[in-house]
Amino acid sequence: MNAVVKSGNPVPVVIYPDTPTKVLGSLPGGSTVEVEDVITDNTRRWGQIALSASGQQLLQPNSTRLLYGYVMADNFVGGLLPATPTNTKLGLAVIYSETAAFQAAQVGCRFFSIINNADMASRLKDAYPDATIVVRPYIDIHGAMPSVDYVLKHLNGARDPRLIYCGVNEAEQIDQTVSAIPKRAQFDRELAMRIKSISGATYAAGSFSTGAPDITRPDVCTAIQQYYAPYFNSGLFWFDQHLYSPNMAHIYCEDVQTPHWNGQPQTIAEYEWYELRWRFYYRRCGFDPNSPSRIISAETGLDQGSVGGFAEHKATDQDVVNWSRRFLTLSALPIEVGGTLYPSTFVGGAIFQVGDPVHWAGYDMTRYEGALSNQVWLQPQDANRMAARQEPA
Repeated sequence: MNAVVKSGNPVPVVIYPDTPTKVLGSLPGGSTVEVEDVITDNTRRWGQIALSASGQQLLQPNSTRLLYGYVMADNFVGGLLPATPTNTKLGLAVIYSETAAFQAAQVGCRFFSIINNADMASRLKDAYPDATIVVRPYIDIHGAMPSVDYVLKHLNGARDPRLIYCGVNEAEQIDQTVSAIPKRAQFDRELAMRIKSISGATYAAGSFSTGAPDITRPDVCTAIQQYYAPYFNSGLFWFDQHLYSPNMAHIYCEDVQTPHWNGQPQTIAEYEWYELRWRFYYRRCGFDPNSPSRIISAETGLDQGSVGGFAEHKATDQDVVNWSRRFLTLSALPIEVGGTLYPSTFVGGAIFQVGDPVHWAGYDMTRYEGALSNQVWLQPQDANRMAARQEPA
């Protein structure tokens, strides 16, 4: 299993638990390693780590036995306890098409971001009550904020309490700079309160694009803490953060940085800048991990500038399956805030897109649905159940 070393000073790797003073080397804080096994010596737990060179595991001297090092479990995030069960989901963003949505649902997709078809989202929920469905309006106003009433109209009145609704998208109506955050937050608060009064449905604020907002700037984080955090923490709204990988390899990067934030070193794994960017809201922007509110991603997947998505990269089925599994694994990691570990608050993400194979051909996920069905979405017993089930197209 993958395990993350706690941030801070390097931790020792010893030759065997009963000889804890014989140190082989150390692991840097924040690094991710593969733990082969967890063993116990009376009162302490240890992670067993394979020692290798050039991809080959080393052998003990004059022996065919494999060589391992051992790290005390307390040095890992979560202490190498069994993973907390998580309901984190990964699904698809659907551009309008009811046919595309039901086709994905029939093969096991259970997280959807439905763009510009709120009525269909309700029909999909009727047919698949276990699906998590986000509804996004198509706003044909660009460069200016719409009214709350305008967005509600494009959400079919937000009358379905089973759905999660979103508002303005990325920088299409308003930018994502520090000066825009108070205006965006005011709009999100008003829309969330209207939806609560109409149906009690969940509203997801934010909808910032990948790599935004600029959480390296203290003034941006201060603005989010002032204008967004109180309402997220109170449970008024959830938060939507778009989480694209900037290239095919990025999600596998294990590089670690330790910049100073508020005068203290803060260990950041490379994937936190993009695939797990939402974690910064807790670590820098005042979001409370004990809040009932949750994080979603109405758009995720691969989006490399000037290239495009998985289809444009000619990714194989296994490429997409591997990315999906890695995304789910990372998303379920506990959050460390102020030295305390909290369970992940991430509910799910929707890979962009199906439904529009013309305008967004480079991102079309239709060809990968079979692989996702067999290796990510469905367990064997579910596959048998779904094969016999007939749903409207």
